[in-house]
Order: sequence, then structure tokens, then C-alpha cells
Amino acid sequence: MMSTRVFLHLSLIALFLVAGCSDRKKKSEPKQKPPWTFESEAAPYLLTLPGEWKKEDPAVLNEFADLALTHPDDLFFIVIPQELPQIEGVAAPDALDLKRAGVTLMETQIDDLQVQKQGPVRVDQRQGQSVVAQGLVDGQEVKYLTTYLTEGDWGFQLIGWAPIERRRSLLVRIDELLTGWKFAVKPEDQLDITPDVGLTDAESTPNE
Repeated sequence: MMSTRVFLHLSLIALFLVAGCSDRKKKSEPKQKPPWTFESEAAPYLLTLPGEWKKEDPAVLNEFADLALTHPDDLFFIVIPQELPQIEGVAAPDALDLKRAGVTLMETQIDDLQVQKQGPVRVDQRQGQSVVAQGLVDGQEVKYLTTYLTEGDWGFQLIGWAPIERRRSLLVRIDELLTGWKFAVKPEDQLDITPDVGLTDAESTPNE
């Protein structure tokens, strides 16, 4: 029969080993990077985003982009702002106009483009339009999540994409980004207070 002294000694060793493993696990876990904010100098918006996103040279991803981001999950995201034409007697383009033009352009640049979901989306208490699509780029299947917004004299294209095998991560991460989007306007100018919804909650309209 095992003596009380031996049993106590073995128990203390086991406890020490468990504690040591726990400490090593804590030390090996990477620290979560804090959120950070990008405020555009070119257009009236700012974006607060999770720390995992890294800012890149916009020209590397798109020559018209104001902001370019990459994510360790092999995700990409750009913001393309543009001043909207102001013609007397003619209504300025809205988010739906931008979406229609954007999809037409995508059809010329992406092989076998398939629009899988499109519809309204709320971002910073404004109604925009979103498009979920996929297609082939240099023979690789790519998933896209594009959001079209307008505010005052400005229009915005928010384009996220990833290899098709990262599509679920893309949906989640872009929704997270959109919650951090803010138009650079005074609070008293924000009259529409309808709650925001993410891209994954957008109403599906297959052919608008």
C-alpha cells in the first residue's frame, strides 16, 4: 500500500506539472492587438477596426483606393471614395446607382462572375447597397463582398475579397469592419436613426 508521504509527494509533483503547463500555455498565447482607427484625409469618413487588420500601400491593391487593408486570414479590403457629379436639375447618384455601375464593371473584370446575393444594408445609420459575388481571377476562385454608400457629395465603394476557401471568414470580418465605419459629419446632421444591420443580414434580391 502506498504510504501517505509518497502519495502526498506525487500529488505535489502532479500539481506542479499542471501549473507549469498552464503557465507555458498562457505565455504561448499571442496577445490580442488593440483596435485602431484610420481617419481619411481625402474623404469624409473614418474606420475603427480590429487590431488584426494591417494597413497597406493602397496603390499595391488598387490605384484608386484611399485605404487598403490585409488580414492574416488571407483577406483583403479597400475603400474607394469618389466625389459625385453635381449637375443642376439632375439627382446625384445614390447607392443603388453605384451598385449597378459597380456590378457592370465587375462583369468586365472578373471571369464567370456570379452575383449570389444583393440588397440594402445599413452602415452608420445610412442605407447603402451590398453585393455578395464570386468569380475567377487568374484561374483562382475568389469571393467578394462589396458595399456601396453615399453621403453628401461623396460615394464610397468598400470592397472585400478572399480566396473561396476563406469565404466564411470574409463574411464575418467584413461585418466587423462595417460596424466601425463612421461618416465624418456632425451628429446633428444624422437624422436617420434606423438601426444598422450587417451584410449577412442584408435582404437578398437576386437580380436588381
